Amino acid sequence: MRALARPDVVKKACIATALSCLASLPRLHLWENRQWPVWYLAAVLLTTGFVLWAFVFAWHSKITGREPFSPSKNPLHWLAATALAIANAIIAGLIFDPRLRAIAPAEFPKDTCSWIADVLVSLSFGRLFLIFAPVAFFGRLLPNHIAVVVLTACFNGFITVLRATQLELPTSLGLLTLSARLIGTALAVILYLRGGAPTILWMTLLAQLRHLPVLLHN
Repeated sequence: MRALARPDVVKKACIATALSCLASLPRLHLWENRQWPVWYLAAVLLTTGFVLWAFVFAWHSKITGREPFSPSKNPLHWLAATALAIANAIIAGLIFDPRLRAIAPAEFPKDTCSWIADVLVSLSFGRLFLIFAPVAFFGRLLPNHIAVVVLTACFNGFITVLRATQLELPTSLGLLTLSARLIGTALAVILYLRGGAPTILWMTLLAQLRHLPVLLHN
């Protein structure tokens, strides 16, 4: 736990949190039915983001032996990230997006501006909350990569169940979404442990590009 208080960890966490919060401001501003003002939501992101980023910068290097944002020099890692993103885009575009868009249209970007805002949030706090911080936390508790993969996938599965319940998805679609999330998260964590954060951010950006043809067509 002492690693969380190291000056270099605190400095990196502060910088990363500030950048993440700035990246999230467009999405907060475009949030139509928000119950709280933007300044309050930004303050929540700053406080929680600092803790999560501190997890990453304090423990990631101890788990993997490399800095979290050190770009991988192995082209296979980038090839794997690209392949996973393409597979994600194809499966989501053919199976999940059409059905989810009919049930919960608010979950999808309405125009190019909202798409950019969603991408920025996904790249900053989305990957932090769902992959980077859980991997660091579980890796600190159980320094075993298999356990980290399983626990992080289960955490993402729990979030998926909560969201599916909130959206009142049909049971079949909910189970299908849960299965895809578990498998996708496990593969992403394996890639993250080997290739670092840049490969995950690249994969996320490519996967989000699937929404652009729909937006441009409309």
